[in-house]
Amino acid sequence: MKLPAVCLAATFAGGVALGLFTPVAHLNVSIVAMRVGFVFAITLLALSSLLLRKGFVCAAGSFSLGAWAMLGLLGAWLGSQPAPANHVLSLISAGKLALSSPLRWHAHLRDEPADFPWGTSLDLALDFVEFEGSRLDLGGGMRLAHSPIKEEAPLPQLHAGDVIEFVAAARLPQVFRDEGALIDAYSSSSKGSISPQHFVPRL
Repeated sequence: MKLPAVCLAATFAGGVALGLFTPVAHLNVSIVAMRVGFVFAITLLALSSLLLRKGFVCAAGSFSLGAWAMLGLLGAWLGSQPAPANHVLSLISAGKLALSSPLRWHAHLRDEPADFPWGTSLDLALDFVEFEGSRLDLGGGMRLAHSPIKEEAPLPQLHAGDVIEFVAAARLPQVFRDEGALIDAYSSSSKGSISPQHFVPRL
């Protein structure tokens, strides 16, 4: 029972490798190639279903594997699409944003805060950052780790969707240039004003 699933997974992985490490990898920016690929995959799946109904099991399996390979290739193409120009990783790569010093970030929570023994982890969607005296609109995500100092009041009740502002030193994710990767930041705040909709820690 496990053999068909293993074959499909291996074929899909082969398609991903084909889409990343072969001469066809550069076609990921072509909308025409994407459309042709999707049509080809759907056609292979339809032929596989038709052949299976007529009892041609081996031929149906071959067409099905071809469809899964094509889907893997398309997945690789979609996953390697260039990030938008205002994405935080694109701005860093272009030298328009530097992480050499703490910055004031503005963001909103993607999810509920996660509490740990060492503090709180916040999954954020970035809105803009204050950099070199100006506001720089950006997109992308950040994972903020907040560890309060001793005798500091706990964070307010924050929830998904809340807007926050904070000063933190950020660093690049381990998988740089991955649009879905979150940049990591760490802050420890001193005593100061904190309200439910605004969280302003200071380094």
